[in-house]
Amino acid sequence: MSKRFLITGGAGFLGINLARHLLERGHSVTSLDIAPFDYPDVIGRVSAIKGDIRNRRVVDIAMQRVDIVVHT
Repeated sequence: MSKRFLITGGAGFLGINLARHLLERGHSVTSLDIAPFDYPDVIGRVSAIKGDIRNRRVVDIAMQRVDIVVHT
């Protein structure tokens, strides 16, 4: 059963590698990071939100329709 993941720090080393792993297993992935999300191999398959985890409004938007949150 596929799940919807939110990865905070998704543009970092751990985050992007976790995203790739989850995508290979059929899950959907959203990345929340203050850094630019620039990974051509997953563009279009990862929903990237550029924002600061300290901003409650950004986190509320990112948390919509998410099953699991992974903080990297």
